[in-house]
Amino acid sequence: MTLQINDIITYKGNEFTLGSDPLNELLYTKNISTYSGNTANRRGYQCKWEIKNNSLYLIEILMSKLKMEVLFGTIEPLIANWYDGELILIDGYSVDIDGIPCSGESLSISITAGHVN
Repeated sequence: MTLQINDIITYKGNEFTLGSDPLNELLYTKNISTYSGNTANRRGYQCKWEIKNNSLYLIEILMSKLKMEVLFGTIEPLIANWYDGELILIDGYSVDIDGIPCSGESLSISITAGHVN
């Protein structure tokens, strides 16, 4: 299977590959499909995220017809208040189709309503 293009997250000034998909939860509840024929990006998007001030921010949506302005009414970074779950930050880019690290170190961060627990 083709390795997938994962989201990127900045945490404590370092950039990591994100092995989780925080935007998917929101898209699912809004019944928005973004499936892509691109075998390296089956989700149809890539996001940039940042954890700062103990909150998870969506910075930008890339590689997609999805636009932050349409989805959220703004192009400014916003707290991902819809997201509850575990973020898996991977130091390196090698992840499998399910977002599981194939190499590199990983860090798990628990998020509730867009805030670090």
